[in-house]
Amino acid sequence: MRPDVYGAVVDEATRCKHYHSELDIIALKFGCCDRYYPCYECHLEAADHPPKPWPRSRAEEPAVLCGACGHEMTVQAYKESGFQCPSCQAAFNPGCQLHYDLYFEENSGMDGIKRAERLWRRIIEKGSSVEANFEEALNLQPGATEEDFQLLERTLGVTLPEELKSFYRIHNGQVWNMGSSCFVRNLTLSPISGIIENWTFLQEEFDPDDLEAEEIDHEIKPCLWNPKWIPIASNGGGDYLCIDTDPSEAGVVGQVLYYWHDWGNRSVEGKSLFAFIDICLAEEE
Repeated sequence: MRPDVYGAVVDEATRCKHYHSELDIIALKFGCCDRYYPCYECHLEAADHPPKPWPRSRAEEPAVLCGACGHEMTVQAYKESGFQCPSCQAAFNPGCQLHYDLYFEENSGMDGIKRAERLWRRIIEKGSSVEANFEEALNLQPGATEEDFQLLERTLGVTLPEELKSFYRIHNGQVWNMGSSCFVRNLTLSPISGIIENWTFLQEEFDPDDLEAEEIDHEIKPCLWNPKWIPIASNGGGDYLCIDTDPSEAGVVGQVLYYWHDWGNRSVEGKSLFAFIDICLAEEE
């Protein structure tokens, strides 16, 4: 009998509202409840307890479900499958390996730098598939230093999430010039100095009386600008992608949201920076 899959499932192949590409057809069992969910975000939203990865002590038990045929496999069998089901040969999404530490205890110590390097490679590979000089046009900067991070933390009065630091250790943002490419969507990634400049601007110029709140996700504190938000990227039109270091009780530190300069909507776009980028890379052109 095929096991139940919980969360925001949108079809019988276990795709969900968060991940629903052709290849997103696995569900993963969590160690906290022995239930299958399509993704970490589904567990966060649907369960009444914090998620825990599948434990090393239960490595011989099945913990990964193929949504195409219902075949269950151990974590090791899944990792050795070449991203296809050993039973029906349906293809799996290789991007899931970026999040192994969320699901499998044996990978909880996975180096954040390696994950960041993998993400940067995917960003460049996807962009280069549609734009010949994409990597050059990104105008990427050398990685940030510990001194850069310390300056940012002191200036904003925040503790930087480790994913953010890992991502910036590879490239300290972009230098924008006419004709520069966006790293994801319509966004240019700001260097540390640009983050400080944009945060200072928002601190000085934001007036809560200029904009009426329309809809704010319950994971976000009820405000349109929070000094604990880190504006890491911009669309060039006065809107910023922010890392939230001061969420509501329902949210998580490091969640991603947009600051819109002319719209009172504030919603969580990803549970972490890596999760947000992965969502962007999975989007159709």
